[in-house]
Amino acid sequence: MQLINDTSPLLLTTMTQRGQITVPARIRRMLAVKPRQQLGFEIKGNEVHLVPVTATLESIYGSVTPKNRPENFDALIHQAKRAKKVFNQTKQP
Repeated sequence: MQLINDTSPLLLTTMTQRGQITVPARIRRMLAVKPRQQLGFEIKGNEVHLVPVTATLESIYGSVTPKNRPENFDALIHQAKRAKKVFNQTKQP
């Protein structure tokens, strides 16, 4: 990592052949990101901003209580098949 010049806040890093980059420690500290935390690339015009992701599907799993617990999928499948059968019978001439 290197600074472009003394007045520029632009930090440089190099991308590997596999498209990987190292986020400089200064930026990791500034964003308060931890190892294995996801980061997002936000595109604004011709710029890309690096932002920490605070909510993922994994992190919010279980935060919503289902209406019916536990779901009876066999009953739902049976109900859907019965509705399909009635629909198909009503559309025939």
